[in-house]
Amino acid sequence: EFAMNTGIFSPTDGKLVTAYQENDFSESLPSRFRASGYTANAFHYNRPSFYSRGVMDPAMGYEQYISYMDYTDNPFSDELYEDSFVLTNSALKNKLLPTDQPFFHFVISRNAHMPYGDGDSVGTYAMQKYPQYANCDSCSEVNYYYAKIRLLDDFFAQLLQELAHRDLLQNTVIVGVTDHYAYTMTDQQRVRELSQADTDLLLERTPCFIWSADMQPMTITKTCNTTDLAPTLLNLFGMDSSGYLGHDIFDHTYAGYAIFSDGSWITDNAVYQHGSVVYQFPQHTVSQTEITAMNALTARYLTANNQILSGDYYHR
Repeated sequence: EFAMNTGIFSPTDGKLVTAYQENDFSESLPSRFRASGYTANAFHYNRPSFYSRGVMDPAMGYEQYISYMDYTDNPFSDELYEDSFVLTNSALKNKLLPTDQPFFHFVISRNAHMPYGDGDSVGTYAMQKYPQYANCDSCSEVNYYYAKIRLLDDFFAQLLQELAHRDLLQNTVIVGVTDHYAYTMTDQQRVRELSQADTDLLLERTPCFIWSADMQPMTITKTCNTTDLAPTLLNLFGMDSSGYLGHDIFDHTYAGYAIFSDGSWITDNAVYQHGSVVYQFPQHTVSQTEITAMNALTARYLTANNQILSGDYYHR
């Protein structure tokens, strides 16, 4: 959440992002959009204290963190099991989809999140609502995963309907991004099979989409970082995207890569982990020169990232 909103990775120096809550995040997406006349709020079912969202979301530039629990008399109600509550509750819906001003809103989904099994209240609710997923896979956790994903699909379907009803659909961009894979599933071999991941680090490959009603469809297959999202969106909206660690995903001069806090990296040619190349993509090769250059880039990137936070770079 921090990376996609600010264009900065969480620090790798042992500190939590909450240590930098007093930093200037005027270069974050919510701050940039608010400066352009948008309202910006964060929405989620949980209390503001969870993950310190009530502190960090305003620190990152949102006007406020809005908890669904403040809009129901029963925090254990079944209606809170659905992300669509933000659309079925009229007060929340009016905050999410105002018709009198442009908005940049951040909706944090609950439905597809771990765990996956009958011990999870959301999973139990999802399977009861969509029992057709009970036996769709040999792994029972995957079945619960599919049922929970269906609840998230319901949210997107209702969001499109509400945008159309309010005559906002033609003037709205929707961005969907996943923060991690299903790393708590017991059968990780099945997760690898379904993810078509030939090596463990490729499990970190998660989907992202940008949608608008008048957009010409295109698919970007090159490897990208979460921190690439901010400069990409700013460029698409005609805003200055200089001064970010990430890159515009649609920049043809950007080859694309993903780096990790332990020095691992992924390019379109290879996967590097634990000090060596652990996988090369079919029809691709990587030379020692490229490995050396990518290791140097990764080290510079992580150092710069930490210095941006510790030095409060954007304030200076």
